[in-house]
Amino acid sequence: MSRSPALGRSRQLLVSCGLSLAATVAAIPALGAEVMTIAYGPLEVSVPLAELENYARTGKLTGELSRYRGLLSPEQQADLRQALNQRVDMSPTLVSQIAYSKTGDAVLKRLGAFIKSKDASNGLTALRATVVQAAASSEGLTLLNLMRKFPTREIQVDVASGVKLATEVTTLLAQGDRMVLAVEAEAQREMSQDAPVQSLADLRQSGPYRWDTYRLDLKDERTLGDFARNRQIPLDIYMPQGLKDGPASVVLFSHGIASDRNSLLYLAKHLASHGIAIAVPEHVGSNDAKFQQFFDGVGDPPEPREAIDRPLDLSFVLDHLTQLAQTDSRFRGKINLDQVTAIGQSFGGYTVLALGGAELNFSSLNQACVAGEPRSFLNISLLLQCRIAELKGISVKLADPRVKAVMAINPLTSQVFSQAGLEKVAVPTLVVASSGDFIVPPSEEQLRPFTWLKVPQRYLAVMRNATHFSVLEPPAPGDKALPLPANLGGPDVKLTQGYMAALSVAFVKCHGAGDPAFEPYLSASYARRLSQPAVPLSLVKRISADELERAAKAVAGSD
Repeated sequence: MSRSPALGRSRQLLVSCGLSLAATVAAIPALGAEVMTIAYGPLEVSVPLAELENYARTGKLTGELSRYRGLLSPEQQADLRQALNQRVDMSPTLVSQIAYSKTGDAVLKRLGAFIKSKDASNGLTALRATVVQAAASSEGLTLLNLMRKFPTREIQVDVASGVKLATEVTTLLAQGDRMVLAVEAEAQREMSQDAPVQSLADLRQSGPYRWDTYRLDLKDERTLGDFARNRQIPLDIYMPQGLKDGPASVVLFSHGIASDRNSLLYLAKHLASHGIAIAVPEHVGSNDAKFQQFFDGVGDPPEPREAIDRPLDLSFVLDHLTQLAQTDSRFRGKINLDQVTAIGQSFGGYTVLALGGAELNFSSLNQACVAGEPRSFLNISLLLQCRIAELKGISVKLADPRVKAVMAINPLTSQVFSQAGLEKVAVPTLVVASSGDFIVPPSEEQLRPFTWLKVPQRYLAVMRNATHFSVLEPPAPGDKALPLPANLGGPDVKLTQGYMAALSVAFVKCHGAGDPAFEPYLSASYARRLSQPAVPLSLVKRISADELERAAKAVAGSD
């Protein structure tokens, strides 16, 4: 029995949501559930928890459970047993911190709509009390242990609500798959119009330059209107040695949330080897250290103002580079600040789009969010986007005219910018999407939004089978702010990193440095040349909203 990609990823999405759950560390003794009642409309079926425990331990369906053997295929039975026993290693403190954050509250409230107490009320409060008990116990955080620790004798599972959610998740992912197929079809059409690429260099290979690394600690103490900064900005600079063709173009990097300035280290070094100066700041208000303090219970969660602070970090770095280019012999005459590109991933993708001219759209956020929570639970990135709605009333200019091009990898865009805000991007733009990204779903956050861009020099690269984490450096052992399964990087991160290396060199050289000789590298044909079967790569310069919507509707029409 084969599994559809959408179904497989829907299961992965639900697991990822589970990673976001947490609860209070209060030592409330759990009564422990004894019965799970499955309700579907007027029908109710009760299964003793002891039978589920026996099945999880032995793999045998006994008692009441044995009556439903025919409803589950052998594969589904194996999946159920694995789900019951799957352990998520999260400390009780980490669990507690997340659950009492706005994000955790929103997730638990949605799950509580179909995992309920005996009186059929929303299970939010019970789930909070349960997950910490499970995380603190020797058995750990497993689905079966959550049932054991549930603070009422009976758990009610509203199947109709669960099926509705699962159907919506599967449909969203299937629509994303169809949209990716539409992009791949457009790439095939564009290939017929491309110039031959066989003689083009392999830009995945390192360039001829060595580089020096400089580490600086900056502080921005400006007040912009009523927005006070007082912001530390650690900065790494990778400066190519022995440049022969004049000063180096400059690239600014912006890392994602709960990440740091080493997350794209391979890309910084690769670009430096091609004679490009790289400036990599750390966004201290939303980096991995900030999240680790929060998870350890010794710090506050990141603030919505990060959506303002991050672009301002990059602009301040440009200010400082301008000063260094005039006063510091290490940089004087060696960097060209008329040739600046910004590259960011995830929240960093949002950051560089804002620098490129995209404008915050609070009207769109207010429609998509209620009291800081998303109306739709399917798009996890809305949990972050809706928090940005709290910034309404703050007016700070984020666009920086010194930035001549932006490369946004897995950016979140749909509501924080919407069409009205994204249309304002005024510089060449490369958007990168991963088909298996369940954190920032490509259909909602990159594919549709790409059609909103009006700038003539725009490109969309799609990596099939890649995930939100495929382009990142693997975290060092013991350096994880977020506990993520090892397989979330996708099939082969070396492939995806190679794609990013080649595309970034071509994009920066072509649109940051203004060298038209690199335009052929930004083509469907060159992407096909790079593409490998495990993670197929496609690149297009155009695709219409109508084409994507027809692809999405084909999913609904086939059900």
